[in-house]
Amino acid sequence: MASALGIKHTTFAPSGNDYLEGLVDSIAISGEPVHHLQSVLLHLLFQECHKAGSRLVVCGEGADGFFGTSLHGRIHRFKKIVTFLENQGRNPLLQATASIISKFDRRFDFFTHSFGRNTTVPDHIIWTSGLYGNYKQISTVLGCKQEDILRDRYRVMEQFADRDLLDQVSLVSFYWDVSTTLTLWSQIAAHSGIELAYPFMLPKLAQFVSSISWDIKAIELKSIIKRILRNHKVPEAYITRPKLSFGFPTKYWALPNTLFQPLVDMASKDMDARFLRSLQSKDMTKAMLLWNMLNLFLWTKLHIEGVAPKDLQREIISRSQTIQNKRIQPPTSTGSKRPAVEKNNRKTKRTPHSIYAKALRKLFLPSILRRESRDSAINHWHNFEKSQFWPQQRLLDYQFNRLQTLLKHAYENSTFYREQFNLRNLSPESIKSIEDLRLLPELTKQILNDRMDDILTATFKRSQLQEFSTGGTTTGLQVMMYRDGESYNIKQGLAWRHEGWVGRQPCEKMSLFWPASADFQPPPSMKQYIKGRYFLRETLYRTGTSREEVMQQTYADLLKFKPRILKVFPSALIGFCEFVEYANLSLPPLEGIMSTGEVLHEHHRKKMEEMFGCKVYDMYGSREVGNTACECEEQSGLHLAMETQIVEFVDNGKAVQAGEDGELLITDLTNYAMPMIRYKIEDRGSPLDYNCRCGRTLQMMSPAIGRLTDDFWSIDGTRHSGLVLGIHIVTAHQGIGQLQVIQKTLTDFHVRITNRPPPNEEVFEFIRKQMKKIIGDGISIHIEVVDKLPQEKSGKTRFMICEIDPPTRS
Repeated sequence: MASALGIKHTTFAPSGNDYLEGLVDSIAISGEPVHHLQSVLLHLLFQECHKAGSRLVVCGEGADGFFGTSLHGRIHRFKKIVTFLENQGRNPLLQATASIISKFDRRFDFFTHSFGRNTTVPDHIIWTSGLYGNYKQISTVLGCKQEDILRDRYRVMEQFADRDLLDQVSLVSFYWDVSTTLTLWSQIAAHSGIELAYPFMLPKLAQFVSSISWDIKAIELKSIIKRILRNHKVPEAYITRPKLSFGFPTKYWALPNTLFQPLVDMASKDMDARFLRSLQSKDMTKAMLLWNMLNLFLWTKLHIEGVAPKDLQREIISRSQTIQNKRIQPPTSTGSKRPAVEKNNRKTKRTPHSIYAKALRKLFLPSILRRESRDSAINHWHNFEKSQFWPQQRLLDYQFNRLQTLLKHAYENSTFYREQFNLRNLSPESIKSIEDLRLLPELTKQILNDRMDDILTATFKRSQLQEFSTGGTTTGLQVMMYRDGESYNIKQGLAWRHEGWVGRQPCEKMSLFWPASADFQPPPSMKQYIKGRYFLRETLYRTGTSREEVMQQTYADLLKFKPRILKVFPSALIGFCEFVEYANLSLPPLEGIMSTGEVLHEHHRKKMEEMFGCKVYDMYGSREVGNTACECEEQSGLHLAMETQIVEFVDNGKAVQAGEDGELLITDLTNYAMPMIRYKIEDRGSPLDYNCRCGRTLQMMSPAIGRLTDDFWSIDGTRHSGLVLGIHIVTAHQGIGQLQVIQKTLTDFHVRITNRPPPNEEVFEFIRKQMKKIIGDGISIHIEVVDKLPQEKSGKTRFMICEIDPPTRS
């Protein structure tokens, strides 16, 4: 093209680190987020032009608005179809064709709002065509409605309601995209001493081109420009070449461990880490939202927090180099503080499953389980492996059918549930959808404790049932509970499916790091020990203590047993990691770690991944209902176990929207001995409305936040979630170990912090500053450094404890 036009052609190819540094510079120079990836490339190009002695750069911005985009072409072709059909009079065949087009394909329905002149609707074609991002996701991030995003644009476009739709498309381009781009690029160019010339924005040319009918311009996009080029003997191959633009494919920058991974890691400290990871995709709508989120993060750092560009660039390049080194460096030597294994990523080939484990699974496991009437667990596992990929509607139908069967069983066999239905003039047939569950009351721990005999169904003898208890971590109320044997088998099959996501199949080695003292009473018999260690191949380590001899025994046995995966309470494994790191010991390689039992904080996840060199997966479950949801290899949210449970997310009794936080109400579809319908488990979480890249069709949720974080109160009676403190203290400062905050009075707070890592005055001041920032200045904060935080009977550690009654607000 350059030779055809008689000009010099040069090539400029910046590196990835050049681009990352240029992104920071571009935002610092312009004072706002940059809305095109090519803006950064242009910034780097302007710097090269300046070095080469150039002072003027010609830019073609604005040509599309005048000469036609693909949207202009689509609308023009559509209008021609509609005009043709309208001119056919009363031809019944063509009338029927027009009716079918209008009814079934809204892309060609000119008479609907999508193609009408009134653009003040969010799904009008000029707002949705070529949209970068997703309005629903953006609405969730900003906490607003879709209409709110476009409201100012509606007001501007109202004055052009009488203009042709093709002209309105151009006006939308000029008022927003073009004008923003011109301002941004001119600022960036001026910083490098470059003047940008925009020939397509010259008033005379603009006036001339605007006078040309779209019937001429839209026949072929940019047909006038192409005609001029042909008149100047430019080869046809250059004129009709596919346009590549300045963009580059998402696989190079939007996927995990590509160009923007350092920015994602940094932004995860201030933004929702799992939401950011869910946007790391080849899908352009997700990828562009990720781009905008990272832009917003950098802009906040530069222009709100006042971080120097050079400091940001140094951290980004350092993180980028670390990621590159992990790809190319060999494992570290044995004896180092870090494991002698490279951290897994999504594409790492997993270790082959052992032949011995397969033999155990095929030959011995069915026999072992059959003796205990548990052999159906294997069939359930195989079924769950298939159902996770069913079409979601099939899953929903299956879920509702299980619910109807459970409701009928509870009504006919449980005194408590028959009473609840009758009090509300309901029957099981009254529940015609999952949403109708709200017609039934919530089931609380107190009700379970007071009405257990009435809740249990008459179809089972209590001696036939498995007895267990709730943890009692939130209210101190420990409730004895029951389940039938088949419910346990179903839950076992589901647990095997989730362990498979982490990298383990039944009879492959797994070690549990468990702080709950209840799971060690009584000690296993020799027969149970042999069955567990050598056939089921599971070991259980009591790590609820920091005594050195216990840690040494655990470490020695872990090296000897060599498990494939770990299933852990995160606080228990973190304590073990601190011991290993302090003693300068090495760790065996793993396929993965499953975290359960308590909230998995991001800094704990990162610590465990660094120590063991594998991914950590979050699994949400409970003693009462078993596994509820689990992360897959994509780690973009937790997949709900739709086949065994129904999870409602409510706030003040009403269902919350996707992305909003709500209390969890769980209906166990498997326990026919003690029906658990709308059980208030005292945890919180958020429903998610996107599909995971893994291909599983199970509905998704954000990680659940247990009521290990009590609510707390400001002096003025304002209630705060303990999670707020967790985000602003624990996850915001790398120098803080485990933390527990106790509210003694409205103004007095007691903070316990562990001494690994040893906290200093800077940490203490950070804690005080953050707490006062959230709660208010009129509080006193006493900080105590401890060796270990106290645990509940279940082994969990409560982060936020409120010892006062809710104040009465005036």
